[in-house]
Parts: sequence; C-alpha cells; structure tokens
Amino acid sequence: MELPKGIEKRGNSFKVVTRKRIKGEVKPLLLAGSIKLEDYDSFDEALAEAKKLKDLQVKQISTTGFNNTLKKKIRTVGILGEVMKEVCEEKLEKNSSSNHDDYAKDILQYFPRDIRLDAMQTQDHYKNFKIKMKEVILHRPNNHLGTYNSRSLNKRLGFLRECFRYGIKHRYLSVDKLLDPAYPSGHMGWKDDATIESKNKNVITPQVEQDIVDEAIFDGEQEFVDAFRWLLNGFGMRLEFEFQKFTIDNITFPRGLDKKFTINFFRNKTKKWSGDLPMNEVTQEIALRYREKAFARADKKLFPNMTKRKLRTLFDRYTKRLGLVGDKKITPYCTKHTFVTRLAENKVPVKTISVLAGITVETALGYYNQVSDESMVEAMQSLENDSSKVVSMIGHNRKVGNK
Repeated sequence: MELPKGIEKRGNSFKVVTRKRIKGEVKPLLLAGSIKLEDYDSFDEALAEAKKLKDLQVKQISTTGFNNTLKKKIRTVGILGEVMKEVCEEKLEKNSSSNHDDYAKDILQYFPRDIRLDAMQTQDHYKNFKIKMKEVILHRPNNHLGTYNSRSLNKRLGFLRECFRYGIKHRYLSVDKLLDPAYPSGHMGWKDDATIESKNKNVITPQVEQDIVDEAIFDGEQEFVDAFRWLLNGFGMRLEFEFQKFTIDNITFPRGLDKKFTINFFRNKTKKWSGDLPMNEVTQEIALRYREKAFARADKKLFPNMTKRKLRTLFDRYTKRLGLVGDKKITPYCTKHTFVTRLAENKVPVKTISVLAGITVETALGYYNQVSDESMVEAMQSLENDSSKVVSMIGHNRKVGNK
C-alpha cells in the first residue's frame, strides 16, 4: 500500500514529517510527529489520523513568519529538554526507528526539562535517576506482570549518553564537566546496570490454555483463539514487531512432492530472518483456514483484527474471569516464554531451541534451570522407581547367595 508523501510506517507507528526550505538557512525547517498504531482500533483509523497531522503540519509551516518561532536561541550551555528534542529530530531525519520519544518522557519524570547538561553530572543524580527509572519501568501501564529488567533502564541511560555526546559535539557541554571525563566516548560515568532478567514470567499450562480457549469460544472470539494458539506454537514470535507484521507470504505451503509447511519471518531483535522453520500441526491447520482470506487482503495479514490492544484487552478479560491475577497473571508476552519452556521440558536440544525461538544458546540453557512443579514430581517418581528396582535386585541376590 502506497502511503502519502511525508507519511512513513516505521515499526509500530506512522512517522509524519513536513520540511520547508528557508532562504539563507542551511537546514530546512522541519516539523515531525508520530501516530502509534496501538492507540487506534484499526490500521485505516491510525492512517486517517496521520493524514490529519500531515495537513496540520503543512498549514503551520506555510504560515507567514512561522519559521521565526522555531529558530533556536543561541546558548552557551545545553538544556536537557532542548537537546533531547534535537537528538530525536536528528534520528527521525535519518529514518531511525526507535523509542527515543518514550525514553525522553521517562527521563523527564526525574530531571526537569530546563536542567543544564553540566548540572546533571553528579553521583547523586546518577544514583537517584536509576532508582526513579526502576520505579517508572515497574509501573508502566503495559507492564502487566510488574517485572523489572535492567535492559529497560540501560536503554534510558544509553539515550542520556547520546544526549551528552550530542552536547559535546555541538559545544553545549564540555568534556571536563562529565561525571567521568576519563571516558568521553564511553559510559561518561553513566554506566549501565548489570543485566538482570525479569522475574515472574508465568508459563501458560495446558489446562490454563484450554480454559482461556473455552472462554473465548463462548464469547465467539474465534480469531483470538487462533491467534492465541498460534503464539503458543509460533516460534517465539515477539508480539509487536513479529506477530503484528506477520503475513501469509511468510508461509510456504506444500507444493508437488514437497509436503512440508515452513515459515520464514524477520526477527526484529536479531535483525535477521528466521530461516525456513518447520510448522507443527496446530500452525498448519490455522494457516490453511486463514489462507484464502489473507491472500485476498491488501496487507495479507493472517490475523488482521488482532491488534496489540485487542489481544491485551481479551487476555485481561479471560484471565480475570479465571482468577489469574497477581502472581498468577498472564499476558500475551507469556506466550513466548511458554513456547520455549515447553520445548525445554520436552528435552529438545538447546541448539534446536535457540534456532526455533530465535534466542541465544545461553538464553536457551537458562530455560533448563526453570523447572515446573510437575516436572519435579515426575523426576522424583522416576528416582523412586529406579530405587525400587535396586532394592528388589538386592533381595534377589541375597536369596541366590543363601542357596
């Protein structure tokens, strides 16, 4: 689908940009904004909003004297809010898809917008900023499990370092004012936290899976049922970047003597294609049922109505009905964890899990350290059975010796 000029789909949002050349200025005047798909019920609704934003930008930028209001003030020091804005605009101009706007909003929950870059360079700010960001991350609206992963904190620290580097480059910040001037091209004193994996990732048991399916069927939500089962069997697809972008073209159906169903999709985290992966009976059956309708649609999506928002809404509805709250709560993000856990519990080789789920061998090994209550009971029962055999054999040998 061809989008209007100045509107581009990047990741999970529309980027809307309007430029105007100003006589005597080196850089063009730039207005930029974004429309997140997750905030709207459909692709078309989000696109319509992006078009409205584009029309508004054109109207604003064409207003006489508007460029004078955007001219930057000459300053001898860098101001955090202004520098973050410039960094985000620079990334937008370079077509860099990122979450920097979100990081900026989080950072401003600790630092005031008008703080000077050099005034930020204290150990107290560094320590207290990390404490505040952990609190922000834990209480994000989409953090349904209330988990914390230091990688989320490190992304915000990384964005701050980008702002400091930008400040040094444009002479808004002197190297000798950095928290640690010895590392101007490295951490600058704003070191990342050691990586700590999120805790409380719940595994969806077969019984819970069936209960959710039953609830959804009762409500007539067949597409949700199929999307849910697909995610549990779909190669550890990440919800936002892989499942949402997945189309029927990513599937190779059997042809001629070749009876194989395979899938090949782009993994956002590794920035690589998955390679042809064999599909199981669950995903094959779903693909066949949705094939004709998917090919008839312009976007060719298998589950066009299953936006991230709708998946979350329905997950919340059914988990609440089933009493899966608090520590037992599950979300769409638990499906990837469940997919990998089930492979590990079925003794699938680590290397195979790594390829099927698109994770490192080290990460896959970690799943062998996460055992369910059921698997522990089975393990102890197997030892009990082996011990019984040994006792039986000892008794038998004694009898033989007494003869």
